[in-house]
Amino acid sequence: MSYIYLFMKAETYFDKEQDAEYLFRKGGPFWHMYTPGTYTETIFIETEDFIFCMNLIAQAAIRFPDVEIYTFEIMNNHLHLIVSGKEDACRKMFDMIKEKLNRYLRNKGRQLNLSRFKCSLTLITDLKMLRNEIVYVNRNGYSAHSQYTPFSYPWGAGGAYFNPITKELPKERFCDLPLKTRREICRSREAELPEKIMVHKGIILPSCYCHIHEGESFFRSASHYFYIISKNYEAYSAIAERLHESVFITDEEMFSVAVMLCMKRH
Repeated sequence: MSYIYLFMKAETYFDKEQDAEYLFRKGGPFWHMYTPGTYTETIFIETEDFIFCMNLIAQAAIRFPDVEIYTFEIMNNHLHLIVSGKEDACRKMFDMIKEKLNRYLRNKGRQLNLSRFKCSLTLITDLKMLRNEIVYVNRNGYSAHSQYTPFSYPWGAGGAYFNPITKELPKERFCDLPLKTRREICRSREAELPEKIMVHKGIILPSCYCHIHEGESFFRSASHYFYIISKNYEAYSAIAERLHESVFITDEEMFSVAVMLCMKRH
């Protein structure tokens, strides 16, 4: 009977919220790490560029285990990551990403000026803010590209949130791949990664190095996450304004906002 009681108790709104608050308090500090969206030059053009950056972020996460990544998104000209760890470690991880990205672009014959591609860190001060920042990052890709949904944008970890299909993807162990393939994935002669690392179509799976399950645990349920990702327009706008980014709202969301405003004012 006690087990049944505990199970029923865990299903209550109050207990789910308390569990999420506990996870937030015992973790951190939490940060929204990003580069400016106003950076005008397009960095990631071809699929190869996005795949490179996906695998680069994976290697950075492995290189800096004290920095935990909960989610991230790669846009055409900037990055967003939700992380936890000491500020100095977070900045060092970004420095590695920038250095290797710069080398990759030079090897492709693209001489971009990355002086404005700088790391900014916004401290996340409470659970509500953490939820909004995770959702902002996870919806960024599909909001900017109408052909995607929150679960199909491929260049980040957002599609894995509350999405069991990602666990069924065909995958291979990185350590079982031929040395040449491992070097191509890492873009380096050093091609040794932990045994847990899995690869799908040449991409190191975010589920191997991102703390997605813990990120999901900051929400009360899948339906809670779905509600925030589809309804919280004001929070998205406030975050975008703070980051000096454009506000991306789909046509359906714009219609819903217009109807809501009309009902309030008329």
